Amino acid sequence: MPTKAMIILPLLAAIAAPASADRPPDRDAALKRTVLELANEFARNATALHPERNAHLIPDTNNVVYVSNGSPIRGHEYVNTLTSAYAARRSASLHWDHWEITPVGPEAAAFTGWATMSEESHAGHHKTGHYIFTAVFAKTPTGWKRVLAQKAPLAD
Repeated sequence: MPTKAMIILPLLAAIAAPASADRPPDRDAALKRTVLELANEFARNATALHPERNAHLIPDTNNVVYVSNGSPIRGHEYVNTLTSAYAARRSASLHWDHWEITPVGPEAAAFTGWATMSEESHAGHHKTGHYIFTAVFAKTPTGWKRVLAQKAPLAD
């Protein structure tokens, strides 16, 4: 016949056990939803060729905030640099094929996204490629910011 200790100790152990990696705590789930929404907002604005719509996410700084295909872009340069790059395109598409979100603090997370990107130049040239993005999103006193990000082509 089981004793009270044989019944209670396993129950206490189960209650006190940390959440498994498959079942993150509610706060991590909410953080991941927020970061995914921000990453999707970024992708929609890139697809629409409107970097100025992402300006609220970019820190107002002289520090590098984005590295695009090996080219560093500082916070103060972000909108002008991307506006110039987008001006050469008639259309673009950025679609997340897969993503991972890793909380790195109570109000910050790293986003890794594998994307298919397509673009068409004004001359009608089409280009499609696969890229990997990494970004760190953090909540600041002025709102959510994409504090550092990079994009690099993947070997097909």
